Formats: sequence, C-alpha cells, structure tokens
Amino acid sequence: MPLIARGFNTEEEGVCGPDTVTTYHPPCDGGEDVMDTSTSMCSSSVFVNGYGVVRKGDLNCLHDTPITSECPNLHQLELDMGSSSVFVNASEDKPNRGIGRVGDWYGITGAAETITGTVQTTCYANRKNN
Repeated sequence: MPLIARGFNTEEEGVCGPDTVTTYHPPCDGGEDVMDTSTSMCSSSVFVNGYGVVRKGDLNCLHDTPITSECPNLHQLELDMGSSSVFVNASEDKPNRGIGRVGDWYGITGAAETITGTVQTTCYANRKNN
C-alpha cells in the first residue's frame, strides 16, 4: 500500500511541504534532466504525523519549467490522482478530495509530476488504483 503524502498544515499557496514531487522536467535554466519540487497545499484539519494530508485538487510547490524560452517560468499543478475511496475534507463544491499518496500525480492525468517520496513511514492508504 502506498504511503500518505503530506503538506505544511495550510491551504495557502506557495508554502512548500516535506514530501518529494519529481517533475521529470529540467529546471528553466537547463542543468539537471529531472527536477524535484515538493508537496504544498494540504488539509488544515486532518494530519498524518503532524503534517496536513495532501488531497486531490491541492497544488504542489511553485517551481520553474522549461515550457517556454522565457525564464523564470513558474507554475504549480493540482493533484489530479488521489485515492478513490479515502477522502479528506470533502464538500459540496469539492466532493472528491481523495488523499494523495506516493505514486499519485499532479497535473493532467498521466502528467509527469509524481509524488515520489515521503519522510513518514507509518501511515498508508488503500492500494494503488483504489
């Protein structure tokens, strides 16, 4: 079962969390082939080991991308893949707030910004694709 991803106890944009997101694109200035960023937005009322749980629709940390030749080119993506059976802070306007787990991704389905690591090792959610 995949580990649960966490952010920094806030629903504010631009506050970076403790867990790793691999972008699979290089930074704007060239350099590395793969750039890591982190989780960001999360629940302000549901916690795993002291950090808010990342939910479908939460943004990852602001980071640059080489999509255009203009640098810096900063962007954030929403968590698009989350649990289909474990929900956090679901509401009428956001009914499907599935929790984020290692292996889930930000951006359009199948996009290359994936939660690849978490520093917590004790809290898991349902199997992948559930």
